[in-house]
Amino acid sequence: MSADAFADALPHSLAEIIDVIGICATLKLVEAFGGIRVYIPSADTLRSIQHLARDGHPLARAIGVEAACKLAQLRAGEFLELPRATAYMRAMRDAAIRDGLEDASTAALARQYHTTRRNIFRIKAAGGDAADDAQPDLFRPI
Repeated sequence: MSADAFADALPHSLAEIIDVIGICATLKLVEAFGGIRVYIPSADTLRSIQHLARDGHPLARAIGVEAACKLAQLRAGEFLELPRATAYMRAMRDAAIRDGLEDASTAALARQYHTTRRNIFRIKAAGGDAADDAQPDLFRPI
């Protein structure tokens, strides 16, 4: 399943970043730095020999030098507050779990995605629905 399938679940604050570095690099950025502030250095700093000699800048290690330099052109010298994007990440995880149900056991999927077997069964039962809980809708007509 493609990352674009759940674009509605992404926080709107990431739209500009996605336009500049793409959705894959943005997801790597959120995985590495979601929920915290990250300083965006200049593109020259990201490319400098001194930083590369020390295993590179953490931003460049997380999303790659090319994407980090594009982000630096947009926001150099700023602190960027990155959302955790939990709804999106959960939707992507659940889709990956549903895709992996035929190839792996529930125990293996639970270990791989750091969740419980019970949660794997819940995700399987939900199918393609985005519902996170099994509680019925309070305002649905009977």
